Amino acid sequence: MKKIIEYILAKIKYFTQDIWQAKYYNQHKKQSKLLLVYKTIFLSIQLFAKGRMNTKASALTYYSLFALVPLIAFIFGIARGFGYESVILKFLFSKFNSSGNIAEKIFEMAKSYLNHAQGGIFVGIGICILLYSVIRVCYQIELSFNDIWKIEKNRSLVRRFTDYISLVFLIPILITITSSLSFYFKFYVVTFLDGMYVVSPAMDLILQVFPFFVTWLVFTMVYMIMPNTRVKFGNAAVAGLVASIGFQVFRSLYFWGQALATNYNAVYGSFAVLPLLLLFIQITWFIVLFGAVISYVSQNVRSFDFKKDVQDISFHYYEFIVLVIAKIVIRRFEERKPAYSAEELSDEYCIPLPLVSFITKKLCDANVFSETYVGNDQRTPCFQPAFDVNQMTVAKIFELLNSTGVNSFGLETNENFKSIWDYVKSMREDFELQHGSMLVKDISIGE
Repeated sequence: MKKIIEYILAKIKYFTQDIWQAKYYNQHKKQSKLLLVYKTIFLSIQLFAKGRMNTKASALTYYSLFALVPLIAFIFGIARGFGYESVILKFLFSKFNSSGNIAEKIFEMAKSYLNHAQGGIFVGIGICILLYSVIRVCYQIELSFNDIWKIEKNRSLVRRFTDYISLVFLIPILITITSSLSFYFKFYVVTFLDGMYVVSPAMDLILQVFPFFVTWLVFTMVYMIMPNTRVKFGNAAVAGLVASIGFQVFRSLYFWGQALATNYNAVYGSFAVLPLLLLFIQITWFIVLFGAVISYVSQNVRSFDFKKDVQDISFHYYEFIVLVIAKIVIRRFEERKPAYSAEELSDEYCIPLPLVSFITKKLCDANVFSETYVGNDQRTPCFQPAFDVNQMTVAKIFELLNSTGVNSFGLETNENFKSIWDYVKSMREDFELQHGSMLVKDISIGE
């Protein structure tokens, strides 16, 4: 019995502590897919629970409620311009066919909004309000996603306008294309026999999956476009799949529960629409945010493996890794090759990614490195020397690092500690005399 308890405790320790520690780093490329899936699920649930998602979902619900009618009106306007308004309307009704009068009332208000915005002096004001509503809710989505992705820099005003409007334009076009394909499969690919359409089991499955496929594509696009960073398609697709399944399951449960909530409708009457709509929007945003967490974790799962070790790094090892990364970046610059991103540097030299990210941020803050971008990718920073490598000595790098941040709390002027302050200054001066002429580029390392 004692051995069983020890075995269980050892396994718990392994799955909660040991698999994140640096001693397993040399085997990280050998980790099974199942272990990576476990890490992604574990971290996603952990971050979702600690990420103030309730606040984010509530804020998004608030902005979504105000932008709901203008947003649907905007989508209808685009669809009407292409002559596919009926296709979009049919698709949306198929998604909310069990929601009683909620969907019908929203669509009627959206059409009325669009009709009033097309004539008279209201046209300019109406379009401006419509665009502002769409951009505002998209901006709130970006803020929430950027917070999940730990991104401090938001899009510029121009990029917000172009990216958000592009996304809203793509959604009705995507719905139209997939609905048209579904129509084609239904009426042309099936076999006509004795005046009756016979659909094979495989074709029937395709027709049933098509609406889900559209939902998955929309979620995937949102997860790729909304964060102000480069999101890989595979990670966005996985998150889109999870969010689509969650949304479909919740939608079915919601409409089933709504059909049973007769007492609720009897008490509130027509006002029952509002709290039910708020509930639907808020839980939908919970699902969307959980998908965003999955996309972030699945793309950055390696960056969680050594967080505790990086936080506990010794001063001696900090100096060592600073020089290692500085040498690698300088050599890459002298070879006139494209600058490394943190992930590329980590992969090529088997340095833990969070350690690379931590050191490169420190070196950028100290103006030893500067950020640059390679090719058309303007969202993944790469690193290059910030000044002439022929002046980048070991002493200069540590002088810049030591002078970055807060360097005065008044203790250095206290007579009781002045001797210690002078001694520390003399240590720095001795270090500079000893290593002042040693250029980082002249330090020899293996290939």
